Amino acid sequence: MEEVPFNAVNAASRKNNILFHYEYPIKINNAVFYPDFCCYNINKRKTIFWEHFGMMDNLEYLNKAIEKIKFYQENNFQIGTDVVFTMESSSVPISSKQIEKVIKQYFA
Repeated sequence: MEEVPFNAVNAASRKNNILFHYEYPIKINNAVFYPDFCCYNINKRKTIFWEHFGMMDNLEYLNKAIEKIKFYQENNFQIGTDVVFTMESSSVPISSKQIEKVIKQYFA
């Protein structure tokens, strides 16, 4: 688990009254999948998945992230509507402020 994003999502979710589960299993085309966050937008009454790619400077991780993005696209998930992505690397970390902005934009 990437501690900074999880803690920031937890804090911002509580502040904005958003329900979420960490790595909640979902079934897509007979495969079980574990998105980083499964968030419920109370206002829209819609579940939105959130993938945070936290080690983008690791080539193997980067390739897996690309495969995960392709998986969502191939299964008709609309980016920004059904799934959102955030990312960071060791030289360009994500901040709690950026995570709160994502929550307000997509989930509040």
